[in-house]
Amino acid sequence: GIMVGAFVAQTEAGVRVAVTGAATLSVGSLSLPTNRDINVGYGQTTSISSAGQLDLSGLSTFFANLGTGSLFIGDVTNAGGSGTAASSLTLANTANTVYATTVSLDSPSNSGTTAGTYVMTLTLGAGTNVFNATNLLIGGGDGRSQGQVIFGSSNGTFKLRDLAGTGRANNLYLAYGITGTASTPAGTLTLTGHSADILVSNLSVAGRTAAGVSSDSNGTFSFDTGVLDATTVILSNRANSTMTTGGTVATMNLMAAGGSGAVTFGTVSMGMNSGSNALTNGRAVATLNIGGGTVGITTFTLGNNSIGGGTTNQSAAPVLATANISGGTTTVTTLNMNVNSSSNTGTGNASVANLNISGGAVNVTTLSLANTSNAAATATSTLAITGGTLTLGADLAYTKTLGAVNSTMTLNGGTLDMGGFAIGTSTLSVGSGTGALNLQSGTLRNVLQINNGAAFSKSLGSGSNTLIIDGTNSFSGTFTIASGIVQVGAGSTTGTLGTSAITNNAALVFNRSNSATFANTISGTGSVTQSGSGNLSLTGANTYTGATLVSAGTLSAASGALAGTSGITVNGATLSAANFKSGATLTLNATGMATISAVGQTVGAVTNANVTDANALNFTATTGTVTLAS
Repeated sequence: GIMVGAFVAQTEAGVRVAVTGAATLSVGSLSLPTNRDINVGYGQTTSISSAGQLDLSGLSTFFANLGTGSLFIGDVTNAGGSGTAASSLTLANTANTVYATTVSLDSPSNSGTTAGTYVMTLTLGAGTNVFNATNLLIGGGDGRSQGQVIFGSSNGTFKLRDLAGTGRANNLYLAYGITGTASTPAGTLTLTGHSADILVSNLSVAGRTAAGVSSDSNGTFSFDTGVLDATTVILSNRANSTMTTGGTVATMNLMAAGGSGAVTFGTVSMGMNSGSNALTNGRAVATLNIGGGTVGITTFTLGNNSIGGGTTNQSAAPVLATANISGGTTTVTTLNMNVNSSSNTGTGNASVANLNISGGAVNVTTLSLANTSNAAATATSTLAITGGTLTLGADLAYTKTLGAVNSTMTLNGGTLDMGGFAIGTSTLSVGSGTGALNLQSGTLRNVLQINNGAAFSKSLGSGSNTLIIDGTNSFSGTFTIASGIVQVGAGSTTGTLGTSAITNNAALVFNRSNSATFANTISGTGSVTQSGSGNLSLTGANTYTGATLVSAGTLSAASGALAGTSGITVNGATLSAANFKSGATLTLNATGMATISAVGQTVGAVTNANVTDANALNFTATTGTVTLAS
């Protein structure tokens, strides 16, 4: 094997070796592995924990076939002494290929005061960087240190396969599987801006099983270009029956700032806290950021709190799992938010799960906001859509066998397409507990029902403060427009209001390009506008008192449908009405036309500014009184 910085007293900074020349360094051959280790930093005794720095950037090519051997950057074998410097390996400039059972970046497992202080670093070259290894362990895989894999320039690619070079590597761990009890281990793999090709069985970021620790384990994985395929993904796993206050913090960035990467995951688990110690008081925090490319996930669990027993108060949410999606296309078969079976009865034992969609297309077959199964369990879940589109293939609901659920769904920009399914169920309403159902702005379409026919409302939203109701809907609860604009249709042939009674205290706008009839009753103080190019027919017994505006197409109103007393304005469009309130003023602006057909119509005032069209204003009834504006 090769050792750099071996048996150097811990008071020294270590050994630095640089290899130069546009040549190739080969350790073993493709057909003849060495079955020995390469150690960059090595101690072996209880008083020596050495550091080494090996710089191969002056070379063109580096090849190593270690077979059953491993590549160690930092010393994980020494149980004594605390290193005084970080170990590092900088790879060759053009091409690098490593075959090894394990590639590890870690420091000694000891109780020294500097344990975890130094960052073990693997710097990738500007060309190809291929690792055929069973395990790639970055920071804290066995010891307590911080490890990072980074690129040394803006160029270079990364590839990970198994030892044979063709199948899945077994484990890619970042600050995961830590059994040491000191310091703050961390692991970072930064691939952004570089093409990567990763095929792995287990991708795990931030996990800790050590007992009696008070610090967090931190892991960050970043990818944006190429292919990432993992069977099982774990982000933040705090698991030990005797763990007390230590936590785990994981961050995964997938095309976070945009990118063309293609990601395929089998099972994803974020924010897992399963400590069973009666004194446990620690957190499992996980954040997933998706900003572009394509992401496919079969089963996605966003938060899982299974802390067992005890009455210890929790100083922070034991589980905080957040997924932020701002671009690209994300497809999930099953998404379970906030699974909570915890029996801990201390205060603050409320797990939190957040799904924030601000862009892109998100397609979820089944989405459960929460699942509580213990009387002591509390789950607080938030689904926020501020951009992009979320399309569902089943009811938006949750499961509550025991415990409490605080569920919030906010639509404030973007689109929620329910696909013909319901929001809430016959027994469990979205907006439960301290949560809320916030319909503020954006587009809501294809809704079967809302909370089993309960009343709902449109509240103050961002931007134009407009909520578009599109598609085919059959909800039935009273719909209150408390702020801004509710627009039915988006200029096409769809958009319905189900059978809901509408309490309009702001503005209701119809915008469809075809003929459509609405029998919904409209009350309140708000205005009603026809802005679509089609023929809108209102047939309900309306009582609204706000203004009526016809700005496009035709508004056809049955007897009693035009209830507003604040005036009717026809602006470049057509009104065909049986009657309207006698206290209202009818105003025809340029090219506006109106036909009033009912018998016995009394008109308070009429203003006709249409001097272009003949017979712009027609009263076709044989009786009635018309009073013209002076």
